[in-house]
Amino acid sequence: MVPSYTRIPENIPENSQDPIKDEILQYANHVETMLLNLFMCLTYNPETNKCSTEYMHGASTALIEFFNKYSVPTENASQTKHRDWCKVVSRLNNPNIRYAKESRTMLHAGLENILYVICELFPLNHAMRNTIVNTIHISRNTGLERTKKLEELFLNILNRCLAGNHQISISTSILAPLSENRQSIDVFGSITLVFERNNKKERIELITFPVMSRFTLLSDFRDYSEDIKNEFMGLKEKYSDINKYTGNLISNYLNNTLESLKKKTLEQNLGMLNNILKNENIQNRLFLYGYGDIDYKAAIINYFCITNRNRVSDNQLLCIIINIIGNTLIPNLETRKKILPQIMYFTEHKEHFSNIEYDLENMPTAEISNDLLNNIIESMIYINHSKEAFLEYFSYFLKKSIYYKQELKIFGVLDSFKAIFIKVPEKYEFGILTEIMQKMKECMESNAVTSLNNIWFAWLCYACMNINNPMFINFIYAYLDPMRVSNEYILRNAIKLKNISKKILSALEKEKESLCNGNDPVSKKKYDKLTSIFKSQLITEIGGLSLSEMPSRKRIYCGQRTHKE
Repeated sequence: MVPSYTRIPENIPENSQDPIKDEILQYANHVETMLLNLFMCLTYNPETNKCSTEYMHGASTALIEFFNKYSVPTENASQTKHRDWCKVVSRLNNPNIRYAKESRTMLHAGLENILYVICELFPLNHAMRNTIVNTIHISRNTGLERTKKLEELFLNILNRCLAGNHQISISTSILAPLSENRQSIDVFGSITLVFERNNKKERIELITFPVMSRFTLLSDFRDYSEDIKNEFMGLKEKYSDINKYTGNLISNYLNNTLESLKKKTLEQNLGMLNNILKNENIQNRLFLYGYGDIDYKAAIINYFCITNRNRVSDNQLLCIIINIIGNTLIPNLETRKKILPQIMYFTEHKEHFSNIEYDLENMPTAEISNDLLNNIIESMIYINHSKEAFLEYFSYFLKKSIYYKQELKIFGVLDSFKAIFIKVPEKYEFGILTEIMQKMKECMESNAVTSLNNIWFAWLCYACMNINNPMFINFIYAYLDPMRVSNEYILRNAIKLKNISKKILSALEKEKESLCNGNDPVSKKKYDKLTSIFKSQLITEIGGLSLSEMPSRKRIYCGQRTHKE
């Protein structure tokens, strides 16, 4: 129901029509990309499988011509399509629209700026334009109330003026105003939209921060019609009586396909898959099972990465992995995030995967999914490794993450925290957490520039907010050195910290007697330093750039990173 686009060139010529080599690492996250995704969703009609502005009253000539030219959705947008879209949203005749360049190209982020852009894309829809301008003007200086009004305005504009084929609602939002010199700049954060049509729902997330904007398709279900199921049943009957080897293969494959159409959870299916992977004759068994879904492909790759870390002991499985990667759409961001990072961080990729048409060495932070570590840990648990083997793999993964300066992105997110503090102890008992923290401490002692204290700080916040388990709070606090939590990290997460500081301070106050020895100056200094981080967020203006799970944008030129984590 919702097509997805993930890329835009970093540098778009303003007047040139000359073709430019379309390489993955020329792309980054921009407001233009997010808006292109959003309008593809708004104009998309699932019944015709085409995009159209016919029901969008008052649309600009440029907007109408764009969707007349690009009416058929494709999996990825070409560079030409992005250039054409950027022309639609560049140099709009409204002084309130903020651009990054003097030529009035490259939009600044922010919900208010996006609303002004939408306003100019519909010059003849006077009712919508007046609503946008009046609401923004009235709510300009009302702080958090302004944020709520802009969110309501955004949803109303989508439903009343733009979403002809869908009913749209907001499931979650994390928005906050950003101020500078006591002047409000804009409202930043994330909004999750639910598109509903004919009792079918899909979700998208729009993220807009000063340094990056992003669109993410969140829907994770597959929808099969009864016609497709009937076709499979007919084929099954056709091949059920054939005793030849090929007939049996096809029949068994159809049985497994029909079984997979049942609404099993992904965990149930991945459990079956990992059992298959442990057996001999993997090629035949995988064919019988079928592995068209990207999540199952990722599970197979996870299994390979874990069981063949130091050397390839299963060449048969290596051939399957190479074939999976070769038949997967690497240019698609969401696909890359599921299958490439684990190869980068869990194998000797230079030896086995040198033919991948992607620069693994310069993989941007945005390519790394928040659930990467969680998925690896789940695979280890399914494989049923011993505690010693788990710790060995964990240590290897941590060291590789530190080597590529991505440990904060991989280990410092909520999914990773839950995997380590909930799933791992369920499998190996609580005592393994001490060994995990010791492994991390050893890595920190051998590499002073790591972000491990930032990770522990994030974990402490998650423990206070999501679990509020005194045992976890005390455990993490014992390892954390608040003096070594970087100021850059605090600044980058100021928006989120401001929203959660009161609850965290309350949790720390409840545990103060066990955390802090008032008669010990060192202990008191540590506690005071930690609490001062949160107290400062309650008394200062919001100045953060992003949420803790959203990295700052990295500009990529010729495959080289110019901005470090």
